[in-house]
Amino acid sequence: MAPQQDLARTLLNSLSDEQKEDAFRPDVKSEIRRGLLPEIVQHTGVSAKNLSPEQRVVLFAIIRSYAETLRPSLADAEMKRIELAGLENLSFMWKGNTKTDRGHYYRIQGPAVLIEFHTRDGVHLHSLLRNPQRDFGDDLLQEHLDHHHEIP
Repeated sequence: MAPQQDLARTLLNSLSDEQKEDAFRPDVKSEIRRGLLPEIVQHTGVSAKNLSPEQRVVLFAIIRSYAETLRPSLADAEMKRIELAGLENLSFMWKGNTKTDRGHYYRIQGPAVLIEFHTRDGVHLHSLLRNPQRDFGDDLLQEHLDHHHEIP
């Protein structure tokens, strides 16, 4: 997950103070719970519409890095689907520490993609790439956290 982590931090560090006010969301839960997916596909964080062209390139690179963990034919199909839904409809939010060895969470979301990344210590990582249009309601990250971790 180093490439995804590095790209997300690059985007975070490139944000202006105003953009950071939108992106940092300490009030947002650090996971998507089962049954809530339709409600959270609204913009949470800084909208891609409010990013510079260079920042949008980094945001899209994060998504591509997740998609490229799939077979090449699936990755290409996912990227086309996400592009067709409108890159301007994406958003990026961050919660937690900005240091690499500390707990943090980020989310990228839009009508055709939901990415979550969560770490408590910078070493033990959880990350998901989901398709809100084809989501079956199982929240594997939350199930893992519920059964294997104490969440404050």
